[in-house]
Amino acid sequence: MGKPIDVTLDQDVYDGLVKYLEQEFGSARAKSLIVNVAVR
Repeated sequence: MGKPIDVTLDQDVYDGLVKYLEQEFGSARAKSLIVNVAVR
């Protein structure tokens, strides 16, 4: 339970996540959000 989340996503999952976030938040915000998560 206390395990850190593994953010290494395979490409299909990543692309799906990008598309979802673009729909939800707009592409610019989604991309910066993903970059922030990926950098951590």
